Amino acid sequence: MTCTSRRYPAWIDRLLVTGLDPWRWRRLRRHLATCAACRAYYGRAIIAWRRATNDRDELPPAVTERLAEDLLNRLAPTPARRLRWAWAGAALGSLAAGAVVLHLRGDRPPGGGAGGDPGVLRERGAAPARARGVRAFCLTEPAGGGEPSVRGAASTAREGEPESALRCGLSGGLQFAYTLGPGAEEHLVLVGRDAAGRRLWYAPAPGEPASAALRPGLVDEPLPSSVRLGLNHREGEVVVEAFFLERPLPVGTVRALLEDGPAGAPLPGTIDRQRLTLRLER
Repeated sequence: MTCTSRRYPAWIDRLLVTGLDPWRWRRLRRHLATCAACRAYYGRAIIAWRRATNDRDELPPAVTERLAEDLLNRLAPTPARRLRWAWAGAALGSLAAGAVVLHLRGDRPPGGGAGGDPGVLRERGAAPARARGVRAFCLTEPAGGGEPSVRGAASTAREGEPESALRCGLSGGLQFAYTLGPGAEEHLVLVGRDAAGRRLWYAPAPGEPASAALRPGLVDEPLPSSVRLGLNHREGEVVVEAFFLERPLPVGTVRALLEDGPAGAPLPGTIDRQRLTLRLER
């Protein structure tokens, strides 16, 4: 399978070396959401970059910067808007009943740059051609207030694929974004488990009755809430699992299945299951 345009592979090459201006970046990301050939090329280019630079980071700095800027622009599109921080509870029941929500003011940053890649828009195996994944971003809050910043990003991977990890400070926050290629709407359940075995809930958003609805044809679309890590997270590893579902599941059903069902079993209607690891530090 090849792309009918030579423009986008050339833009991918340029992105990894010198970066892209904002309008080309936005066009490339829209194209990657619909073109499996360019997603595969993008993935190969990222791997080649990492080997050539002996770099352990998942993404080149040029990609990370532009993604971070894009994320902040969407989270805080006007100076008056506030970023919403949600408490990620250790029990699904508390989220279904309502959660504590804090607010952090964030002014729109200048320009338009980034914090990960578009998806990662790498191919996650030859089977499904549809782009599908979740990315986690670390958010940091300046000591004196002001706009938050993004430091680092990591993407979910399917079982058997190399898994990325993201280091975040407990004094900051965590933002998740999803990628879903064109096609039918899907639904997301995003849960974590820390080293002590406590369950942490990230999607659906606080107060939502069922799994989060995902709009098709989007790349790195932020989920509604950002999590303030210091409220209910502890130092150490958190394994986050993303369940992409063909239909919505009520929060109560999800809780019963995850807490009382067989360990490691997928949720009903699971199309894809991916995971990543958070390493939380003081």
